Amino acid sequence: MTSDCSSASGCGPSERRLSAAMIEPLRSPGASALTEACRQRLRRRESEGLLRQALVRDRAQEGTPWVIDHGRRLLGFASNDYLGLAHDPRLAAAAATALERYGTSASAAGLLGGRTALHAELEARLTEWLGQEAALVLPSGYQANLAAQAFLGRHAIVLHDRLNHASLLEATVLARGRARRYRHADAAHCASLLAQPGVELIATESLFGMDGDAAPLAALAEIAAHRSLPLLVDEAHALGVLGPQGNGLAVSLPADLRPAIIVGTFGKALASQGACIAGPEALIDFLRQVAAPAVYTTALAPAAVAVTLKAIEVLRDEPDRRSILRQRVQQFVAAIAGRLPLTAQPEGAVVGLLVGEASRAVEISRRLADVGFVVPAIRPPTVPEGSSRLRVSLTAAHTEAQVEALAAALWACWPREPVPPTTARVPQA
Repeated sequence: MTSDCSSASGCGPSERRLSAAMIEPLRSPGASALTEACRQRLRRRESEGLLRQALVRDRAQEGTPWVIDHGRRLLGFASNDYLGLAHDPRLAAAAATALERYGTSASAAGLLGGRTALHAELEARLTEWLGQEAALVLPSGYQANLAAQAFLGRHAIVLHDRLNHASLLEATVLARGRARRYRHADAAHCASLLAQPGVELIATESLFGMDGDAAPLAALAEIAAHRSLPLLVDEAHALGVLGPQGNGLAVSLPADLRPAIIVGTFGKALASQGACIAGPEALIDFLRQVAAPAVYTTALAPAAVAVTLKAIEVLRDEPDRRSILRQRVQQFVAAIAGRLPLTAQPEGAVVGLLVGEASRAVEISRRLADVGFVVPAIRPPTVPEGSSRLRVSLTAAHTEAQVEALAAALWACWPREPVPPTTARVPQA
């Protein structure tokens, strides 16, 4: 075994032990059995066309949707940076200022000193922006959804849209409740499930992340109000994109129908990291005390909090970003109309293209990558069996020429018999 100690004095005993422990492969029977079990499962996923490969970005070209992957220059249509703010110098400056003042980490859970003045400022800003009484900031959208249902009683029934994000469903399990799914965006079916006893919550996304279609929020809010049930709305893909101030879809409902609980994420249109739960002050105080995903974790880094604050300010001052995004989505939908199958009518930045078989979706995505486009294939379990699709994410940073080029490449790469060679290429500007 070679040592990684290069100084003239060599390594001390503790350094040598650490080096050996880091390099020596696992040899225990338990580790070997685990390794073989995982390999078998990976092989099975690969044979089913479900094995995913992560795009490793070396860097992104500032101010554009271009990404560099192992030296290849690709035009990205996979990012959730819907407003093109991820490289905005004002957000970077806000992060730098927070790093200088607070350091790189919150360094503790929120109840143990990790909550800074910036956290308090952001929670106050979100409370006003989302039209609620109070807000709680968490490190991720997944954690926020897990925490938001911590008030449920054991065995409580939660009615979920069939296409709700996995974190919403797992939150019900974590709270020891039971999930019942209604048909996607079908408020009447949701209402029919209220006949069973024990329903304590209705949960939905406002804008669905794989297809870009909107939930029937007004109808769900009426149903919830009629039964005096709280409605939980996950605004992950609407926040920053839709709403009078980019503050999502729920705020446009009348005050007496507004959802009791709103979850919003910062890692998409707000170009930051983290998330929030907003709702009645008593609920937020309770979750701050008892919700495990909020209590037993290091608070969101102050730099991310500062970026989120600045992003809200920028999108309020620059509504044209949302207008440009809408134009790009409309342009793309018009370019593929009648040629490629939409999964739904898009309301936000995401457009879903139905493929069907997972292997076929992977093949189209690969062919697009060969000619310089990043468009991910979405497969089970993210979507139901037989409904694999391509997920196209448009942003305000895309140009008209880039959107047109993608539409042409998709048509050229879409399987037909025989599959034609594609000459579509990425425009270089």
